[in-house]
Amino acid sequence: MSDDFGATLRGLRLACGLTQEQLAERCGLSVEGISVLERGRRKRPRASTIDALVRGLGLDEDDARRMRQVCSRRRVGETWTRPHQVRPGWALRPAQLPAPPPLHVGRDDLVRAVTDRLREPAGLAPQVVGITGMAGIGKTSLALRVGHAVAPDFPDGQIYLDLRGHHPAGALDTRAALAYLLVSLGVHSDDVPRDADQAAAAYRTLTNGTRLLVVLDDAADHEGAADVAQLLPGTAGNAVVVVSRSGLSAPTSGFHLGRLDDASATELLRHMVGRERTDPDAEALRRLVEGCAGLPLALRIVGARLQAHPSWSVADLAERLGEHGPLVELHCGGLGVEQTLGDCMQQLRSSASRTDRLAAEALHTIGLLPTYAVSVEAIGAAHGWSRARSAAAVDRLVEANLAEESASGQYAVHDLVHAVARSWAESTTTPARRHALRLRVLRHYVALAWRSRELSRTPPSGIDHGALTRPLDPDLGPSACLELVSADADQVLALARVVAGHDDESGLAVAHLALGLMTFFVAKADNLGWPETLELALEHLPDDAPDERVWLWQDLALARSGRGDHAAAAEAAQTSARLAREHARPLAEAGAEIAGSIALRRLGRLPDAVQACMRGLALSLQQGDERGAAAAWRDLGLLQAAVGKRADGVRSERRSLDLYRRLGVPRGIAMTLINLGVMLRDDGALTDARSLLEEAVEVSRSVGDRALETEALDELGYWHVVAGDPRGGISVLSDGLALVDDRGAGQWEVSIRRRLAMALDGLGRHDEADEHWRTALRRHEQRGEQRQAAELRQLWASRVSMRRTGPTRAATSRRTSPA
Repeated sequence: MSDDFGATLRGLRLACGLTQEQLAERCGLSVEGISVLERGRRKRPRASTIDALVRGLGLDEDDARRMRQVCSRRRVGETWTRPHQVRPGWALRPAQLPAPPPLHVGRDDLVRAVTDRLREPAGLAPQVVGITGMAGIGKTSLALRVGHAVAPDFPDGQIYLDLRGHHPAGALDTRAALAYLLVSLGVHSDDVPRDADQAAAAYRTLTNGTRLLVVLDDAADHEGAADVAQLLPGTAGNAVVVVSRSGLSAPTSGFHLGRLDDASATELLRHMVGRERTDPDAEALRRLVEGCAGLPLALRIVGARLQAHPSWSVADLAERLGEHGPLVELHCGGLGVEQTLGDCMQQLRSSASRTDRLAAEALHTIGLLPTYAVSVEAIGAAHGWSRARSAAAVDRLVEANLAEESASGQYAVHDLVHAVARSWAESTTTPARRHALRLRVLRHYVALAWRSRELSRTPPSGIDHGALTRPLDPDLGPSACLELVSADADQVLALARVVAGHDDESGLAVAHLALGLMTFFVAKADNLGWPETLELALEHLPDDAPDERVWLWQDLALARSGRGDHAAAAEAAQTSARLAREHARPLAEAGAEIAGSIALRRLGRLPDAVQACMRGLALSLQQGDERGAAAAWRDLGLLQAAVGKRADGVRSERRSLDLYRRLGVPRGIAMTLINLGVMLRDDGALTDARSLLEEAVEVSRSVGDRALETEALDELGYWHVVAGDPRGGISVLSDGLALVDDRGAGQWEVSIRRRLAMALDGLGRHDEADEHWRTALRRHEQRGEQRQAAELRQLWASRVSMRRTGPTRAATSRRTSPA
């Protein structure tokens, strides 16, 4: 530091990134007074003036003492540096790294990785390492931990520079950043070139051949921010750590910070608050950790609030967080999640970059949607954007670490980001505009769902299929639509609940969505949530929508039967058939009769089921509905077999299969192949049965129907057991069980486990068999299926008593998919 007081003051002010006006405001002095001091017009300021300057500059005790020494010196030439710190040609050996936060929990592996990278040679250039992550994720803390760890490797000093890339008052520009670096290295502030390129050249010259560590915090790539490439030292041996919320154009090898895992987050709170407060209520601690979503800033705020309120228990704060939300409770002193994340959003919104502004609009949209996972297509539907524009906007959110890609085309924002975005969006948008945007997104999902429905059934008559699917690309097939709906399923269902009941237009859109989701619920969700969605649609359906009402009741019959509520399903089918007759909708009446026959068969009312199915078949044939007739023949075959007319049942299934093959309906083909394969297997026609069941596996797999694929594997695996190949059966059944575990086709789990248990019993592998018996029984009990649980207990007990007699073969029971 210079021995001239004016030069010293000017250097300290520039090092703090302050203008004379800002320093004057901080100190309570006049701008003219600061100017006089820096020009050397006044060499001996009063002690009170020096005290004010110390406070305004935020000097520590050592720097404050040195400033007073400079003011009192009579001889020029004395310096503030100790001789053993001075490198030849330098006036200072900087050691500027702030202390990292005292608590270091988690990320030890990442600290080691960054440390090792900084110590690696980088050819002729300095080693440059980037640390990226969203605001509040702990980037600076990590950089400081690393900096202190490697400081001994850089004997020429360590410089810490906050570039303020995301500061509300504006970023440090390149020239100001270079001035700070040069002054830190002992250059007199008057000697810093005014031209940024010349200042960069001087900096590279000064750092040629040195071993210097530079930490550049809060770097940014937006207009007006310092150019990181200009701030890199000149040669190898030096190292730079660049901390940024997004990747930069400067050449860096990057490390990305994600959220803290639950174990590390829990440990951080325990360290801050003390185990005597956190450990007595593990559930409340879990809720607190979950509410902070792995964000270190949020965790530290929670810890600080508990420290500030010693009378609060962990449960008290967890209850407050649940009641008031994170934006209210995750705030302490000058720290706040809403302010920190809100600054990120505001910078995007006010940026000169068009992509940044699009990203802000995308985030605004996400804030108005009920869940924090969203697709590029949904963002585009909200604004009428092309996919390219939507993708660019969401990719910018990813670059800014405000969103992350969860799958191809699917994105999720941090749940605290979603809370801030929701607050921002709701405060800047009228209720009418919010609803209009949500309705546009819902209609996008209606189009996708409606086109995917044809994988299960023909579009319901009386409803304009073309109008509902018109927004979609004509080349987007039903299977692709189903995958898009499945990926956004939580958003789709939550959005329906938000929109329903707003007005008749919204109620009709929810009805169309519920009808379109048939294939999703049957093929992807194991019917979970299907009845509730249909009931929601019926509750809010306008009075003047008779076709939608008929079909909603019909689908409700299938949904309730698929969930095991067969009596309610039969009543729903009767309601649908009655409404169809009243409004002269014969195709809808045919479908209602067939749906009713499924419920009646499962109730054991086989004669009534046969009659209902025959009425449905006759109506389908009269109306020329071949696909409806194929479904009727398929279900009639099962009924005929159930009443002992096995040959008639086989003939009906073959008719159904011929029709489905001619119409090219893969899902119908697979269902009928399973039915026919099981009948032939049970009749002893094993060769034909195996061929049919293997084809059913392939067809269901080709259309991505996990429920059908699991059912087909279940029946094919049991074919091996019946054919005397228990090991082959175990292999195939295990493949089916893997689908249950990985993708959730849970409606077949009990059957697969029961058959696995029987095959394992036959091979003498009783411990493994008992595990499957036990799990299958637990699944029945979890679903409240007491009758089935009792039957399974009896079967298990009989198998245990028969173990001494060797392997046995058990009878099969046929099941069908509800659709």
